[in-house]
Parts: sequence; structure tokens; C-alpha cells
Amino acid sequence: MLNYLNKLFQKSNQSNSHEIKGFIGYFNLSDWWEKSFTKEEVKYIHLIYQPLGDSSDCLTIDVIEDTALSIVEFLSGLASWFKNKKDINLAFKFLKKAEECINETTDILDVHYFLNNKIEIYYYDRENKESLEIAIKSCKKQINISNQSLKEFKKDKLFRDQLPSHKGYEQLAIIEEKNKNYNQAIELAKEAFRQCWYGDWEKRIERCTKKISKN
Repeated sequence: MLNYLNKLFQKSNQSNSHEIKGFIGYFNLSDWWEKSFTKEEVKYIHLIYQPLGDSSDCLTIDVIEDTALSIVEFLSGLASWFKNKKDINLAFKFLKKAEECINETTDILDVHYFLNNKIEIYYYDRENKESLEIAIKSCKKQINISNQSLKEFKKDKLFRDQLPSHKGYEQLAIIEEKNKNYNQAIELAKEAFRQCWYGDWEKRIERCTKKISKN
């Protein structure tokens, strides 16, 4: 591990004086990268983000000639590596940049999965009132595009018979139920069930209905 860290730090120092490659260079994020993170943060990001193992550096060193990833998908996925109390501000930076890259040409499923990660990361930091509010807004945004995203999912034969789960509906229903807003939780569950998103929607409806009858 010590040899790897030394090698990593040497690469990081080299990237400061040479052209940045990897995914950061491929997606033309070099200026943002250098302005947004300190040298210490760069070293730490390299240490944590190892999707291909410690033998390569796809972030700033390796040559990336082509990738199936979009810039939004890359940055959103990068953020997910830093979902913990210590690193949450790094995750926020990646999510913010990913959102800045979304436009009218962005694939709807890239937006869907971006919002998945944004909901998960901000809800993880829910003790912070502002983070909880952002998580709730992100749930609503994902719900607002659910008709578009389900159409795209159904084009894939893997999801023709069963859609995946929907973080927006699920997380917002959980929040509403915790806040004893049972009618809102039921409506969310009913809507998700009608759209055929995977989940225990009927159980939630039954549970919340019982809670209403007890009040």
C-alpha cells in the first residue's frame, strides 16, 4: 500500500504540470478540476476512486479514447464513492458539477440515475435541514420525469416485464410516513404502483391506511 501511495502522489504531482488525461481530460473538466480541489483533496480522491483497481488511474492519467459513460453519469457515479460523513462535501461538489452539465440533450435515464444518487447522498446528510430539503426536492424532480423515464426503461428488454425501483417515490413516501402524513404517503405509493415501479407499494398503502384508522 505504501508503494502504491508513493506512486499515486507522484502521478498527482505530475498531473499538475502536464496535460490532464483520464476521464477528467476526456470530458474537458480540467479547469474545473484544478480550481475546485486542493492538492491534498486531489490525492485523496485518487486514493478513494478506484473503479478499476489500484493498477490504473482512469481519473486523470490514463488515456481515455472512448467511453459509454456520459459526463453526467461519470460525475454522478464519482459522487457516490464519497457518501460518508467525512467526504460528503466532495460528493456535493461532484453532484453540483453533474447538474450543471444537464441540458435538453441529456439522456433522460442519465438524469433519472443522477437524481437517484443525489437523493441518496443528500438524504444521508438529512440531519442537516438544508440537505433534507434538497433530498425532498430531488425526489419530486425524479417523480416529475417518471413518465419519461419509464418509457425509456421499457425499451430495454430487461425492464419490459418489471421496472426497477424508483428512489424518488420510495424516499418521499418514507419521509411522508415518518412525518405522519399518511395520506400523502398513500398517494405516492398508489402512483408508483400504477406506473409499475418495483416496490412494496401495497404493503405501504395497507400500513398507512391502518395508521389513519387508528387516529
